[in-house]
Amino acid sequence: MPPELPPTNFLDPYFFTVHVVMLFMLGACFGSFFNVCIYRIPMNVPLSLPPSHCYRCGRFIRWYDNIPLISYWVLGGKCRHCGASFSIRYFCVELLTALLFLAAFLKLGYTLALLPALVFLSLLIIATFTDIDHWIIPDRVSLGGMAAGLVLAAIPPVAWARGNPLAVHLFPVAEPLAPLANAAVGAAVGYGGLWLVGKLGTLLFRKDAMGVGDMKLMAMFGAFLGPEPLLHVLILACLVGTAAGLAGLARARLTRDRVVDPATAPLALSGEEVDALLARMPLDAAEARVVDAALRKPGVLGPVRHHLPFGPSLAVAAAIVYFYFPQLRALLERLVLPGPLVP
Repeated sequence: MPPELPPTNFLDPYFFTVHVVMLFMLGACFGSFFNVCIYRIPMNVPLSLPPSHCYRCGRFIRWYDNIPLISYWVLGGKCRHCGASFSIRYFCVELLTALLFLAAFLKLGYTLALLPALVFLSLLIIATFTDIDHWIIPDRVSLGGMAAGLVLAAIPPVAWARGNPLAVHLFPVAEPLAPLANAAVGAAVGYGGLWLVGKLGTLLFRKDAMGVGDMKLMAMFGAFLGPEPLLHVLILACLVGTAAGLAGLARARLTRDRVVDPATAPLALSGEEVDALLARMPLDAAEARVVDAALRKPGVLGPVRHHLPFGPSLAVAAAIVYFYFPQLRALLERLVLPGPLVP
């Protein structure tokens, strides 16, 4: 009996192991590009020019020193020419992207729903780290992402693919338009819902409680998830934000007034850079004074950790909901509707 030949279609599950490796490598390559986006988009610097270079000596980084995941460890996280240290976060973003791409493939398998999933996860990564670095979420990420979600929802083979959260018929529209309706309503509910939360917070705390960037980000979530999962995103984001805030307060207390080596200080900005950064931050006068003092004394850890952006918490929650919405919905239903007291 002749040996069985492998299928000629390379997308056949027969090549599953190869596909896993390819998705991981693809994610690492995109993660390298996302590092560029995270740094350059908030500064309105072109993504392609100038090429990647060392920020101390200005030398261009050659292709063999820019291989995702590998080059960082080969060079020991330093510039080949001047020895300047590169942040470990470059490696972490590449690894995180690779793992999320791989997780999406393992979750969704061979379906076109993988396309919006990868786009959505990519936007979450960029939004998270730009918000951490600059306390802003660029419109190119939030509004551009919302537009991408609506476009993908208008493509029937993608919108109705198995595993796409939008592939349900919730509203009285023609069935082919149901995913697009879910995306449009989700975007409106995401923005309006967080706007309402912000207004309530402003009334309670007598200061702005929610940034407009977070509202736009929530609208982007709605364009990919639809309206139903957004409540779960908001609840989970509050839990993630609370945990991050408590961890930040504990770390600030432990590192209060501890002087560190200036080479490893969290920020080292000139007075002009500090003023420009503060001008982009939605802070009141008291908060601005605290942050200004922290930024002008980069050798002391602690004070700046008390102010945390909400965007990363939303992004982490959205990623969890994207992968585990059915389980989270069942859990919430059990908590809210535990069933009859008497069997």
